Amino acid sequence: MCELLIDPRQNNSAIDVDRKVIIDIMNQLYAQTKNNAGELDINKLLILLLDHTMKHFYHEERILIDIGFTGIYSHQKAHNYLIEQITELMEWHENNVEQINIGRINYLYSIYGYHFMIMDEDITKFIMDFCDVDNI
Repeated sequence: MCELLIDPRQNNSAIDVDRKVIIDIMNQLYAQTKNNAGELDINKLLILLLDHTMKHFYHEERILIDIGFTGIYSHQKAHNYLIEQITELMEWHENNVEQINIGRINYLYSIYGYHFMIMDEDITKFIMDFCDVDNI
């Protein structure tokens, strides 16, 4: 299970809400997988995870464009990679009788963690260095 700690310098409540929703879905997915929940429950959670992740990335990318973030292309590449990982997990789950292995869920946690804590820190630094923080 994971808890999202919000960096006070990343003062964007819509993005923070998105992150909290994603972490909540991930925690539900982790619990369902660990408890060998039914396939339908896991399918619903994977669909929710993909949907909320895509919405989050869309919101974030609009902000990055608006502020002229210079690392937007590498950030979009990371977004695409995470979406691919979720999609591959959904396809694997659809095509296999086996329950999703908890290691796959932990791998997604690690990708989200890296993205939220490391990559988004680059955005925070950019905002602090180059933007009028009061107008974002």
